Amino acid sequence: MTNKPAVSLLNVRGRVLLILAIHGHKTTQSEIANMAGVHFQHVNRALKELTKSGILKRKRVGRRSFYTLAKPLSECGLPDAELIAQVAGLDIVGGSN
Repeated sequence: MTNKPAVSLLNVRGRVLLILAIHGHKTTQSEIANMAGVHFQHVNRALKELTKSGILKRKRVGRRSFYTLAKPLSECGLPDAELIAQVAGLDIVGGSN
């Protein structure tokens, strides 16, 4: 949990969406939790909610689940993900690839 800011403007669902928009290849729950700086169980709950609502797609490969955005954030009427991350004070844009 290295990227947790002192104060966050985004809830866990917002962080998950940004991470998937910026780092789509980092799509397992543990990778998302590490980048978001929140507990695995919070990310698990957010992923279930976002998948159920149709915002995310889930693909199971063996014992691992991989998540992707169902459509780009821009198609949802949201601004650029990197801009949102900077405004929210999250250091996920320059994360390791």
